[in-house]
Amino acid sequence: MVSFLGQRNKKGGSVADADEASTSAPPPAPARSRKGAGGVKGKRAARKAQQGAAADDAAKSKVPRLDDPRRAVRRALGGLARRVGVKAAAQVEPDVYVTSTLPVQGQTVAVFVSLPRPNTPLGWLQHALSRDGLVRVSFSGREYQSYRLRTVAAGASDKGDKGPSPSRGRELSLRGSGPGKTVGPHPQRSQGPALPRPATMYRTLIPTTPLDAPGVSRTLEIEVLDPRYKGVRIPCSIQKQQFETQHIWLSKQKSKLLTLDESTRQREERQVAAWQNMESPAQLWSGPFVAPSDGIITTQYGQQRYYNGTFAKNYYHRGIDYGAEKGSPVTSPAGGRVVLVGKETRGFNLRGNCVGLDHGQGVGSMLMHLDRVKVRVGSRVRKGQLLGTVGDTGVATGPHLHWGLFVKGQCVDPYMWMTYRKAHRRIF
Repeated sequence: MVSFLGQRNKKGGSVADADEASTSAPPPAPARSRKGAGGVKGKRAARKAQQGAAADDAAKSKVPRLDDPRRAVRRALGGLARRVGVKAAAQVEPDVYVTSTLPVQGQTVAVFVSLPRPNTPLGWLQHALSRDGLVRVSFSGREYQSYRLRTVAAGASDKGDKGPSPSRGRELSLRGSGPGKTVGPHPQRSQGPALPRPATMYRTLIPTTPLDAPGVSRTLEIEVLDPRYKGVRIPCSIQKQQFETQHIWLSKQKSKLLTLDESTRQREERQVAAWQNMESPAQLWSGPFVAPSDGIITTQYGQQRYYNGTFAKNYYHRGIDYGAEKGSPVTSPAGGRVVLVGKETRGFNLRGNCVGLDHGQGVGSMLMHLDRVKVRVGSRVRKGQLLGTVGDTGVATGPHLHWGLFVKGQCVDPYMWMTYRKAHRRIF
């Protein structure tokens, strides 16, 4: 909490600056009585003026902060509890379930927080007022709000799926209610949404990429915006993963697409960025993802590349490439909604004909270099539904499909979303 407020104070000065500004102003002068009013009356008037100023200061200090309405809700609930005579119980730690505290680069980490059902009228009121955003998770300098997990019936969004739909990510390796060892101060936070399941289960998806520095001590912070629960801090560290290097040779015509003028490239990037930053609250997929093509994998996720002999700095292959014949089917890897259809004839020179899917809760798929597109923006699709056909549009050396999976705007390893182990079924 302190670090969260400290970051906001940076916009208008540090916390110390704010304190100095508040104490530098001289105190209000006491009111003086008019001549002839008498000594006693003058003292009474001065005393009333001082009491009025003190009351005004006290009232101002009780005004809720408008920049964080959740604080105002918590304060109001605390005041209500005192009025009805409810004693504040000792704070307890929530039950936390983390998929991995040592994720490898490119892995998606899922964080689950389980809270008991409220058993008092006041508890139900707290639950109703703060059901969305009740749990907040921050990791590696970014903060994620939570949604409560909901149960999805079998086949509700994806045909052939089994059972309810929990969360996604990969390995589930740690379960516990303790905060672990505290590592360092709170990291700097930037706003961004945790996630909804039955009862009071909350989930957060945290992406990692090959660009994240490995071996650096990080802190996973879990905060429940309910005064009954303590905050939890878990030390984590991203592990290095070895990625292969690939040499790509483009024809002169395709090479020109890499040197497009900035305005032409920005038009395409703006539309793609709008798709990447979408985060609809509903979960539209169920169960593990499937391969969108029957072709052979030619390029794995995370590979580094040389283009025509020149090394591409700060680059990693954002997805999986499937080599297949031109015109072969491309299907949806999971349930979702079509939110972007790009055409090479309309300025999508890098990605070519492409389809952007929103799977919900900050998860999306990008399927690129298509020959034909068979869906429209706004269409709902099921797992395995036809989206288009394999092509070689955009920057492509030949017919193939590029599938990129994005979580919270970051491209993660799709393979980790395609596994379905008994111990990991909850993450889907």
